[in-house]
Amino acid sequence: MQRSILIESTGRLDTVVNAGNKLRAWALVGSVLLGSLLSACSPGQEAGQPPQPQASNPGGISVSDPKDPATVDSCSLLPAQGAESVGLAHQGRKSSSSFGDDDDNRCLWSSPDGAAGASLAVFADRTLQDYYGNSGQYVDFQKLTIAGHPAVRANEKDPMSDGMCSIFVASKPDQVVQAASDVPDPRTADPCDLAKKTLESAVPSWPAAK
Repeated sequence: MQRSILIESTGRLDTVVNAGNKLRAWALVGSVLLGSLLSACSPGQEAGQPPQPQASNPGGISVSDPKDPATVDSCSLLPAQGAESVGLAHQGRKSSSSFGDDDDNRCLWSSPDGAAGASLAVFADRTLQDYYGNSGQYVDFQKLTIAGHPAVRANEKDPMSDGMCSIFVASKPDQVVQAASDVPDPRTADPCDLAKKTLESAVPSWPAAK
């Protein structure tokens, strides 16, 4: 049985207004090319045979403190205090993916001057293994731990040249949350630092998985 993994690419999603009422379009994503993976269907389970590990631990990803951010509004994923601590406005704004991905119900936060920003989006039924297994697709790839959760940087372009960075954290074994950030000048600010700090401020507030 062939299992097709979602091919996701997000682009420039929104326009923010700075203090001088000038418009600047900024991208809030990292391209994610997952490709297609093949998995074989196993025969019917025999009596007494233990369940497959993937049933409770999809992709072999272990999360000691699973969260379920999909159960809350996406603009509640980053508390106001957390947004302020990373230099963003208290309130985020909804923006669905321009590529029509139903799972991509994204919330955007901008800096007070509108020059930089970060977004959060929850992707259900996806694991970090989807990224580990396709690491060769990314120019920038690094395994991380954020707020005690396994995570990965996965970017098709160099964030320090492009000014944009995406980090994906496993909220629970079969769910990931993307933090995508954009800074005006990567020579003076690391976009991945903003994405990482956004997740560090957000993860502890998410509801526990049931």
